[in-house]
Amino acid sequence: MFRIRSCWIPAYFSDSPLCGLMRTTSRSESENSFFSHFTNQGSTLMNFMNCFETAMEKQRHIQERLDHKTIDSVPKFRTYHKIEKCASKVYTRPLFELVQAEIFAGTWYCQIETKSLLEGSEVSVIRETKFVDALMEKRKAKHVFCVFKNANIEVIPSQYILRRWTKNLIHAALRNKRNRYGEKNDIVENYANEASSIVDHCVHLLSKDEPRLSSFVEKLRLLKIDVESDCPNPLSKNKADNLEELVGVPKPAEKTVNNPALGNPKGRKKLRIKGGKEQALDKNLKNRNACSLCGETDGHNRRTCPKKFAEEAELDQAEVTIEWDLDQSEVTREADLDQAEVTS
Repeated sequence: MFRIRSCWIPAYFSDSPLCGLMRTTSRSESENSFFSHFTNQGSTLMNFMNCFETAMEKQRHIQERLDHKTIDSVPKFRTYHKIEKCASKVYTRPLFELVQAEIFAGTWYCQIETKSLLEGSEVSVIRETKFVDALMEKRKAKHVFCVFKNANIEVIPSQYILRRWTKNLIHAALRNKRNRYGEKNDIVENYANEASSIVDHCVHLLSKDEPRLSSFVEKLRLLKIDVESDCPNPLSKNKADNLEELVGVPKPAEKTVNNPALGNPKGRKKLRIKGGKEQALDKNLKNRNACSLCGETDGHNRRTCPKKFAEEAELDQAEVTIEWDLDQSEVTREADLDQAEVTS
């Protein structure tokens, strides 16, 4: 198997971009899942552009927060090897934590048993102890770091480092772009980026010196007052004015073009899937016969019809009333006979 290693299928494609292998439906579902938190079907084109920019700002904010954690903080090292320090300077913080665990495992839980030459290459047999973490047992990067340790390699070779794993992957100029629509002035944008970079650098230098930082903020306030006095006509903060400046045309007085009607992009509308119990109840309702007495289909027949019982109750009540009237007339007749006999 080792001799035909050139025919092996790579276990990981981390060094190959796989975006071309992603299906179109997968891409659209992923985008819909992300942008559904910022926009809806009834958004106009201008609203969609603003919502899209808000979504991008959220991603930039997350990226800057993670970069701040990676650049402005020093991780705690677990070994004495210089290759761990090299990894902390190259990789981002989440990835460095994974690499650090592999370096630690390769240092304390792995050792080389034998070495041999095979086809001009040095082959090392690694023996490792049992790990508690099952996921770490599956990863074999610790074996590489064990070999690096024994070969006194202090720097990770560049061919094993992907650019998307490193710090400063996105250039600072791309993160600080402000005018993404409409006309752009590259000179003004470069000055704005440089001013922002200078302020950030000064704040970083004075972050641990409260008196000097307070003096720096006071100078910025005085400079702001001077700039506002030199600019009597500041830019409008009205949303409508900003949209007109973004589009390049004023808002029309009368709306002549309306938004199109909303459509269902999922194809034919599907009904809710009913369960077995609900299907049985629907089938039972369809197969029910109508009562021959009242015509209802609620599950009763002529013998158990409520209307029949009501009619019988009315007949019984009428019979009771007639019997009571007969009894009363019989009592009255007897009383009259007794009265006549007494009189005679």
